[in-house]
Amino acid sequence: MFVALDLTPSRRLACAIAVGHGVAAAALFVTALGPLALAAGLCFIAAGWRRAHRYRSALSSRYATIRLEIGTDGTVCIVRRDGTVHAGRALAGSYVSPGLTVVRFRPTGRRLARSVVIATDSADPEAQRRLRVLLRWSAI
Repeated sequence: MFVALDLTPSRRLACAIAVGHGVAAAALFVTALGPLALAAGLCFIAAGWRRAHRYRSALSSRYATIRLEIGTDGTVCIVRRDGTVHAGRALAGSYVSPGLTVVRFRPTGRRLARSVVIATDSADPEAQRRLRVLLRWSAI
């Protein structure tokens, strides 16, 4: 048995990303940085926001995950917007809550773990419920 989710762009995740980056930008203004360091910091924050928005919430990047399949044995398969398929194993650090699910997995042949962030408005509610139950109660 496996759970499959087709992911769509998420407004809630986009708002959370924007608020987080806005708070980071506001924090720069209260520090005693010079104008050049402040401008550089704001550029880094803006670039981070753009990447996070395209990759995580808008799903417009070619590397954005548009489909997730996870089996009861811990196998994970993701499909990216450009059509590439990555298989791997689910890791124990996945986060499950009613509002947000983060699936951590290690692709086959890779050293570093990857994450797929799923907000409540980015997939079918029934499929999300099955995914949360699978991640919370299985031995993954």
